[in-house]
Amino acid sequence: MPPLIKTITTGLILTLAISTSSLASNDKYKTIELSDDPNTTTIHYHLKNLTINKMSISTPSKKQSNAPFPLSHFDVPAKGKYEYAADFPKYFSSIAFNEATVLSETFSYASGNKECQFTASIEVRLEKQGESVERVPHWSGNGKSTGVEPADCSTEILEVMDSFPYSFSIEFSIE
Repeated sequence: MPPLIKTITTGLILTLAISTSSLASNDKYKTIELSDDPNTTTIHYHLKNLTINKMSISTPSKKQSNAPFPLSHFDVPAKGKYEYAADFPKYFSSIAFNEATVLSETFSYASGNKECQFTASIEVRLEKQGESVERVPHWSGNGKSTGVEPADCSTEILEVMDSFPYSFSIEFSIE
């Protein structure tokens, strides 16, 4: 049976793709879903719940809080996965020479007594290379256990675009 896919689009703000397929049936998926707008940076999140309980947002990011649907849409079933793409229009269109421009999203998920705080970041700075100035991107992700019961909060960068608009996909998992 194919996974249930539901897409909700609200302009360039948030694109949501929900996949409720089991990890055991198919662990392969498209890693990055880009915006149609070439000036929009996309962070494509892949969330894996390796616990026996449903995984729910305990502290949403600003993007999740502003979504036009309830936070329960971001729930991940036990032993399941979920993905969505968040778009940030014209985020890296203008970068100052003295200071890096940073796009960072932090949110927390809980499953039973386990909780993980996840952060995805893109930092772009200007660097002089010979006679020219280049934009140099850096992508990062972090997961840390913050619950009553210790959790394994894993992070893996799946794919990056090393040219403008510097989009990337990242996988967060809780076990």
